[in-house]
Amino acid sequence: MSDEYSADREETVLKSLFSFQVRRFNVLYTRASTLIYNSDFDLKLNEWRVLAAIMTYGNAALSLGRLAQEAGLDYGLASRLVGSLVQKKLVIRRPCADDARSRVLKVTSKGRRLASEVLDVACARNKNLTQDLSDEEVQMLNKVMNSLIQRAEIMLFDELEKRCKD
Repeated sequence: MSDEYSADREETVLKSLFSFQVRRFNVLYTRASTLIYNSDFDLKLNEWRVLAAIMTYGNAALSLGRLAQEAGLDYGLASRLVGSLVQKKLVIRRPCADDARSRVLKVTSKGRRLASEVLDVACARNKNLTQDLSDEEVQMLNKVMNSLIQRAEIMLFDELEKRCKD
């Protein structure tokens, strides 16, 4: 009986952890996003994220290394995703003006049109997601999430630093 009680308690504690709730939300929301972007736009979710990241740079030069850093992807995955977007003619790689060995990424006009369509869907989905919240609650949620992201970054850097010393 105590094992059953312990398991129930642990499940209750686990489900009350904010990080557990965020992960559960992320899994559910990502599944739906993946279905939509795959079937409606022939894009994998990470392809969309990379395309959007490149778009945010506009006319500024964006290298693959910088893209990987900005998108939170490892270099190899970022490279494969860019390769896929290049094959789909959504992104082009151009030689860097400062370093002929490097390439910069630019979104094509086809990529811009597709990104605009996907962004409309993403915004509509976001509005649907937050429809039960007031504007003030959405602003507060964004503020809180930004604070938590900053804190998580600090915790990651602290842990990496600690492990480098060992």
